Amino acid sequence: MRKLDLDLNDLLEFDLEQDIPGFELDTAELSAAVQTDFVRIRRYPRPSPAAVCYERAVDLVHNLPDLAENEALYCLVSGSFIYGDFIEALLVERNWYAKEMLIATLSLSKENVDSLANLLNGDYLGDLGLIVSDYWYSHERRSQGGVPYLTHTLGGPNFSFAAAGLHTKVTIINTSCGQHLMLHGSANLRSSRNLEQLVIERSKELYDFNRFWMLHLLDHF
Repeated sequence: MRKLDLDLNDLLEFDLEQDIPGFELDTAELSAAVQTDFVRIRRYPRPSPAAVCYERAVDLVHNLPDLAENEALYCLVSGSFIYGDFIEALLVERNWYAKEMLIATLSLSKENVDSLANLLNGDYLGDLGLIVSDYWYSHERRSQGGVPYLTHTLGGPNFSFAAAGLHTKVTIINTSCGQHLMLHGSANLRSSRNLEQLVIERSKELYDFNRFWMLHLLDHF
């Protein structure tokens, strides 16, 4: 292979054969210094583990307004409660019975499993469908992991379980009082102790849309 001895500046010197109105080509000096600016940002202070408690979820439920059909509420939460606790508190504090609840989450903890078991055993929940990511499933299949704990604790005729390649955080709830709720946001069922956003929507249309694909995953995976 023949080596070409070229100066890089030579490559930048060329003429356009046509004069195009309004078009100009400027080249920068190769020797110009490149300046990089650094910005030091302050990290958001995570709540201490002791500050993350069920009572914080109850506080949010008590401050929620009643939603009309096709109305939504956007929440920014500090990470001081576990999102799974909020689902439990919503039904318990409002004294709602969920005929059906379907959840799709990237991950969850054993405490979240206990929370869902509380709803089933306390007659706040009829049918439960839970979809987790195949990532979480593959890491929690060991004998003392989350998968055996989940199937042992929640297993029953009213429980459906699936794992699939997903990253969604969606919960839909159909209450006996006629509400079709959709909860979605950044949080998994377990707390990350970070800022999280949560949207609560009352919409039969959105409920049916999400129910379709969630049941499909529960049936096939």
